[in-house]
Amino acid sequence: SMTDQTTWGHRFLKENLNAIPKAGWQIDPFGHSGTQAALLTAETGFVGFYFARIDYQDYNKRSQPSDRGLEVVWRGSPSLGAAADTFAGAFYRTTYGPPQGFDWSVFSNDEPVMDDHRLENYNVDRRVDEFVAYCEQQAQSFRTDNIILTMGSDFQYQDADHWYRNMDRLIHYVNKRGGRVNAFYSDPVTYTLAKNAANETWPLKTDDWFPLENGPHKFWSGFFTSRPAFKRMVRESSSYYTYARQVVAQAGTDNSKLAKLIEAIGMGCHHDAITGTEKQHTVFDYQLRLAVGRTVAQGAVLPAVKILTDSDKDFSECIFLNTSLCTATSKVGTAPTGGMNVTVSVYNPSSHPRTEMVRIPVGGMHIEVSYQGIRVPAEVVASQQSTNNYKKITGLPYTVVFEAKIPPHGFMVYDVHNGSPTVAKPQSKKSEASGFTISNGILTVSFATDGKMNKIENVKEGVSAEFNQDWLYYRANAGDGVSPQASGAYVFRPSGQVPHSINSDAEVKHYKGALSETVDMKWENWAYQRVTLDKGSNFLEIDYTIGPIPITDTWGKEVINKFTTDIKSAEMYYTDSNGRDMQTRKRNYRKYWKFDNTEPVAGNYFPVPVAQYIKDATRQLTVITDSPQSGGSIHDGEIEMMVHRRLLHDDHYGVGEPLNETQYITPYGERGVPNGEHYGPALIIRGKHWVTLSKPASAASVWRRKADEVYYKFQPAFSPGAWAKIPTGSTIATALPPQVQVMTVERIAARQILLRLSHQYAVGDDPVLSKPATVDLTTIFKAGTGLKITSAEEMSLTANQRLADVTKLHWKVEGEEDRKPIPKRKFQFPNVVLTNMQIRTFICGTE
Repeated sequence: SMTDQTTWGHRFLKENLNAIPKAGWQIDPFGHSGTQAALLTAETGFVGFYFARIDYQDYNKRSQPSDRGLEVVWRGSPSLGAAADTFAGAFYRTTYGPPQGFDWSVFSNDEPVMDDHRLENYNVDRRVDEFVAYCEQQAQSFRTDNIILTMGSDFQYQDADHWYRNMDRLIHYVNKRGGRVNAFYSDPVTYTLAKNAANETWPLKTDDWFPLENGPHKFWSGFFTSRPAFKRMVRESSSYYTYARQVVAQAGTDNSKLAKLIEAIGMGCHHDAITGTEKQHTVFDYQLRLAVGRTVAQGAVLPAVKILTDSDKDFSECIFLNTSLCTATSKVGTAPTGGMNVTVSVYNPSSHPRTEMVRIPVGGMHIEVSYQGIRVPAEVVASQQSTNNYKKITGLPYTVVFEAKIPPHGFMVYDVHNGSPTVAKPQSKKSEASGFTISNGILTVSFATDGKMNKIENVKEGVSAEFNQDWLYYRANAGDGVSPQASGAYVFRPSGQVPHSINSDAEVKHYKGALSETVDMKWENWAYQRVTLDKGSNFLEIDYTIGPIPITDTWGKEVINKFTTDIKSAEMYYTDSNGRDMQTRKRNYRKYWKFDNTEPVAGNYFPVPVAQYIKDATRQLTVITDSPQSGGSIHDGEIEMMVHRRLLHDDHYGVGEPLNETQYITPYGERGVPNGEHYGPALIIRGKHWVTLSKPASAASVWRRKADEVYYKFQPAFSPGAWAKIPTGSTIATALPPQVQVMTVERIAARQILLRLSHQYAVGDDPVLSKPATVDLTTIFKAGTGLKITSAEEMSLTANQRLADVTKLHWKVEGEEDRKPIPKRKFQFPNVVLTNMQIRTFICGTE
């Protein structure tokens, strides 16, 4: 979604203003990933990237005159290396507001510049002196003679005329006096070019800026999880948008109907949206926009499915499959014979063929699945408890599980109908009194007598580990004698460093089938999970339902899924950078400064958009998530993933209300009604973790492929009745290298597509899959699909300029010999060479 929504914004600027942005201005976000620097700065053709907020301890060191390290060359991707270096700068005083004493907003009493000698409050000389003194003080923290002053902040330009009159006077009189300071209106690009022209040597930064701490006990690591349902909705919408562009490009349906969806995704990626740091009525609006965007997009997607499957019937979607709801299949399976048939078209947006289990809720257990009249492996299992966001509901009682083999960028069409079922058998509690195992010949997971897991083994690779998985929660600190700081939408601050157990023992039900084994586990009435091990899978799937989190004890709670092993991780753990390179983490450590950690838990939590792992010399445990979360490793051998938060206090960083998501909230500003009062049932969330154990050398080949499968998920569509025609299969003509994904296919003109190819493996990931890969553009798509490529021009990442026109600045770096400027990447049609983590973008002519 980062690349897609930025592309949409850059396209808007180009089409409407003929403007190509040249610098990143991320002034208010709460930390910055390496991928933000490498992809959305360097690869977009930006010359630099500026922001306000960094950790206060980091700032205290960097701003010292002896260091002057607030501006750096940021090498955000170890895989892309120096080719993706970018100039990055943190603002003075970690704020994007005006200099102290020079705030001329309607809320401020700062003195204006009074230049009329007839007035008693004439103050030009004093104001100039104060301004020059401030500039000289700031200059001590920066290299070169140029500094940047941000003049204004949130809500400060209601009276813009007053602002500009004062700035005009200040600039005039500072420059009239002469001396050390020359003041003028400028912009980030001009500033960056001036820095570059100084031929200075700059510090090198190779990690990221997470988590931000703006004072003792004030770690902004809570927003990595805040509003988890909305985070998942943005991720799901982004995945759907990828699928939608593919089928619309193939079928030639109206892609203008996808605009509302990407606009809503872009809004959802705002730094006070997906972070969960908005008021609840605002997130309701974001969710509505995403829902409307998807509904409008279906107007292009479903006709495309109908065309591509050569069907004479209309298709529908079931967007609540994960809650066991689907109108299209509600009457299937209710009797052994006769009854209703449903056609299920399953599309694979991945660039590689896949065999996976598809799960569809149905009305009864009398189910068979066939493909062109031939029965395919399928079985029926009891559905999970249905729930919406706030309460249990009545859903479909059974779920049919069948094995689907889907070609890349292609469909397979299945007939789901009444028949003689294969039912996953409940296992006898008596026979499992001493514990039990589930196994698929690749993984074996052992359960103790209390139903908890105690061992995981990769049979195929011959490695095993002690393995416990527990649902726990931290009590949210409301402020205490050490610090008044409370846990809130931004800040994670637990009360105590030991999480609390969800009290009751689990109710356990074990179902065994030929295609999968399932273990249902329930604690109290607000924590459930379904553990599944599918045939042929390298991953244990944990499908969890958490909420409504109880608060009758007056404690806010922050719920974690904790994995405990005997892996000797030696304080080290690894989290992803927006699904691309992995970031190395070390407990209670920061690379650039001596870290004083006032919060042993919160200070070791980092963003986990996709994956986290721990390892030792022989074993690696990897956890993949279906939506962005906060995670860490507080003790060796452990992984914690925070999945849900319900808090009773605001942390006083701008939201103005507790993170207590309920079904209803009173409006703001309505007479006689409390402002923003939360009431009604609290939020229930459902999500998934996938867990695997492997040898470190082979781990990436397993987990990176799975991460792709989670994002490029199978997309089912439904139509009534049986279907007997031959499916169109795949639009992919030639198998792509296994390390390559077609990241984007979008029709942008009648005979023109936007194409992105992505290398999915990082440097050092795998001895084979980390190697460069070559793709012939003319052989990707089949002739007759309207996608076969006949010409191509390489573009910047967001496709708003030719790559040949991108200017790459050369920077000198401390500790490295000055090297020659890196030559521009070359492309000779039709062959494309992709190196580690590289994304290459093309506008292609098609047949």
